[in-house]
Order: sequence, then structure tokens, then C-alpha cells
Amino acid sequence: MKTFNIEIPEGYEIDKEKSTFEKIVFKLLNKECNTWEEIIDKYEKQNKTTWFIENTETMNTLPSEEITEQILALCQLHLIADYYNNGWKPDWNNFDEDKWYVHYNFDINHFCINYRLYILINTVHFKSKELAEKALKYNEEIFKKAYGIK
Repeated sequence: MKTFNIEIPEGYEIDKEKSTFEKIVFKLLNKECNTWEEIIDKYEKQNKTTWFIENTETMNTLPSEEITEQILALCQLHLIADYYNNGWKPDWNNFDEDKWYVHYNFDINHFCINYRLYILINTVHFKSKELAEKALKYNEEIFKKAYGIK
């Protein structure tokens, strides 16, 4: 009888449902992610991200580095919200459904969590207050950059 030892790649486990005697299938560990770095790493391993840059003279030109960083941070927030919401998308026709978001109150110099029943442009929405709070807790610097707060 022969014995084979299989080294499981870091961050993976054997998928017992898809594996057979002839074929071993690995799947990502269902590890909770909190920070941007953890989320993007998991998405890239699952091939869930699409990156593109059009390199032309007139497209994708922004007036300053600061605005460029804000837009990139807003893109990061959309991916963070997608992860935390686990597939949930706001139903803008449902006025009974709360759509939670993070905003910055300049009067008190503090982030706040609130909900709306209608769409707010240039912000991301979360399924619950707890998810918005968690996203802010682990990614506050990205929120600051997206909202232009120094």
C-alpha cells in the first residue's frame, strides 16, 4: 500500500464535497476578512476582481493627485461594501428597507453611521448598521481618503 502526503497551500483546505479518490480539490478557507488588504487578497484568489486601465490621452485623466486618490479610495469602499454585504444589494424601490452608510460630520469632526430609504450619490451602502460600523472600524483610513478628510 502506497501513502501520499499532500501539502495543502496556505489559506486553503481540502474541499471534501468536490474531492474524489482520484482528484483532490482545494478551496479557500472561509476566513473572516476585515481590512482592505484581506478582502482584496481573498477576492483576487477567487478571481472576483476585474482591473482595467484605459491608457489614452483624454480618458481617465483627473485634475489632481488628491482627487485621483479619493476616487481610488471610493472604488476600494465599493469592494469593501460588496464583501461585507455578502451579495446584498440595496433595493431602491423598497422604502421599507434601510440602506446604511458612513458619512463624516464636519461640525463634530467625527464619522457617523446613518440610513436612508433613497439613494445617495458617491457613497456605499451596507445591509445593516453593524456592517457599516465594522467596515469603518477596520478601514477608517480608506473612508478618510475617499471623503477627502485629512
